Amino acid sequence: MMFGASGAAETGRLDLLANVTVLQGQATASAGAPVAGLADQSGVVRLGIVNGNGLMIDGLGSASPIGSYVGKHPIYNAAGALIGYMPVYS
Repeated sequence: MMFGASGAAETGRLDLLANVTVLQGQATASAGAPVAGLADQSGVVRLGIVNGNGLMIDGLGSASPIGSYVGKHPIYNAAGALIGYMPVYS
């Protein structure tokens, strides 16, 4: 059982699946909705996983290509809105 900041029980699950620790967040069918995350000391989610195979981050740095482009990964903000793509280089 998981508990929210208010102390109320929340939907979620922590499990071991094929030697991988799995945190299953609240179920949702909405694409881009946060389902699991890591929060700072103030309870603000700074890094997370969203429904639809994407990452949620708070804050971006600048970068330049260092190899051949091989793909992209979607990035969402804390509200679940797509904000762009993270390029993947070889």
